[in-house]
Amino acid sequence: MGRKSVAVLDIRSSAVTVVIGEAGINHTFIFRGRDTQPYSGYDADGFFDVEELANAIAAAVSAVEHSSMEKIKEIVVGVPGNFIELLTKRHLISFQFGRRVMPQDIATLYESGMKGKAEGGRIIRRSNMYFITSDKRRTINPVGMRSDSLEGFLCYFVCSDYFTDTIERILHNYGVRKVSFMPVSYAEGMYLIPPKARDGNAVLLDVDALSHTFSVVCGNGILFQRSAYEGGDHILARIYEKLNVPYYAIKELCRQVNLSGRDAPNHEVETVYDKQSVRVNADALRKAVKEELDVLCERITGYLEECPEKTIAYRPILLTGGGLSYIRGAQEHISRRLDKVVEVLSPKLPYYSKESQSSLLSVLDMALNDKQKGSMVYKILNGFGGI
Repeated sequence: MGRKSVAVLDIRSSAVTVVIGEAGINHTFIFRGRDTQPYSGYDADGFFDVEELANAIAAAVSAVEHSSMEKIKEIVVGVPGNFIELLTKRHLISFQFGRRVMPQDIATLYESGMKGKAEGGRIIRRSNMYFITSDKRRTINPVGMRSDSLEGFLCYFVCSDYFTDTIERILHNYGVRKVSFMPVSYAEGMYLIPPKARDGNAVLLDVDALSHTFSVVCGNGILFQRSAYEGGDHILARIYEKLNVPYYAIKELCRQVNLSGRDAPNHEVETVYDKQSVRVNADALRKAVKEELDVLCERITGYLEECPEKTIAYRPILLTGGGLSYIRGAQEHISRRLDKVVEVLSPKLPYYSKESQSSLLSVLDMALNDKQKGSMVYKILNGFGGI
């Protein structure tokens, strides 16, 4: 691949996407190639069909290589929250005398904060909520500040061995030599949420087809995170059981009702499935959708109560991921049910400003930033060491 481009594999719960891209002007991207392939997904036991997943990844990589006329030798893989364990620590190191903090000091803080290997997985990313100097100054970047100690509120992202072993085996068999991993929730928090909003703690809810991840983003890190196997397609499946209509017609029927609207008595919504008309009472469908959204709301309430940072009770919930985008009025219903402001969050990028694109573009953005920081020019200008 080109010196300025990176390859990214975004693994969602119903599809995988591979893209080769590079940074454009005004925080945009230039895409050299892109392809998406569906697959059956995963649950608490792992991927439903590893061979199917391997075929989907191979097909997407092959398509991107063909369209870009570039061979993918290195790739960054976005890891869903379901395969991530978040470890947070408050750690302090002292210096022999007061001096300016250097990038190497931050690296030492991280290393001493988490020694050895994580049980059941590998640390794929480490970051911080913020740092505190000896005079109690709170900062995101302490380099250059005078202090005789450095304290960090640190977070470590541990990816399960099952996930890394499975994906590395698939990609190595295809011929990709170097595979690195990135937590999607962290990439989304840094890309989608402005620094000022992160400083006061931001609540991010990524709902996909078969899963969701709830994250409290603080500073340059994640303070709290929970994931569950509950997504938009689970809502469809339970409505299918309640109303006894063809499963593949449910989504199209749901698109035709608005949870915030009203219809005339006995009004029906209709779609065509397998050359046959499928009808269902609009009020009955609306009621069923609301009941299933309430299941998700109950989980969110549990997360809010479990999180040690109670100020998030006053923060809006930033909804992304696209798993509920087919339900008109879902945002408003969740807001009323939780008595909280709910805002839909999506990339501010022409043609890609959909919440379903959040994970892919967030991972791509962070992968490009990592590549820039790893360049020799960057190290010369900003100092060696660092994180």
